[in-house]
Amino acid sequence: MRKLRESTAKPIVFYCNGKTCAKSYDAVLQALNARISNVLCYDAGIDDWSRAHPEKTVLLGKSPIKVEDLIGHDQFKAHLLDPKAFEAKAEGKAIVLDVRDKSQRDAALFPFREKRAALGDNAGLDAVIEQAKKEKKTLLVYDQVGKQVQWFQYYLESKGLKDYYFMKGGAQGYSDTKFGKVSFGGKKEEKK
Repeated sequence: MRKLRESTAKPIVFYCNGKTCAKSYDAVLQALNARISNVLCYDAGIDDWSRAHPEKTVLLGKSPIKVEDLIGHDQFKAHLLDPKAFEAKAEGKAIVLDVRDKSQRDAALFPFREKRAALGDNAGLDAVIEQAKKEKKTLLVYDQVGKQVQWFQYYLESKGLKDYYFMKGGAQGYSDTKFGKVSFGGKKEEKK
């Protein structure tokens, strides 16, 4: 970060996948604590940015992009499974892929049935995608909260994979469904 600051006086802008992600705010605070100045947070999310500024957007190494090539909500939703349906499909002939980064993984949700490759591990991701295609198996993918997979969908589509699903709400949604949602006050919400 310091090298980047030394190379330009332009603002350094941190962004995140969606409007509810706090990572960009955390990054700004870390930069400010490290005495790196002229840092900002763009908090509308990358999807809004890419739709508003396609000429400045890079997607899978290509820029500018065409707004009509962006994956719409309905197309994303068609590849979402609620946690119970995801779990049922995972019991069959499917490949389960955990794309959370190492800092988010405490335990496997589907022990002995899942593969792991963080979203930055293209070689690992490619190996799992190729296995799913070769074995003609459905690829079931989950992240921490169901937001990162929205961008992973572009990667899957670029690799020609059509038989894939994401878990709605990610690992957190699975945990909430399976064990109930716990509020910050420590009270457990009743299952409906």
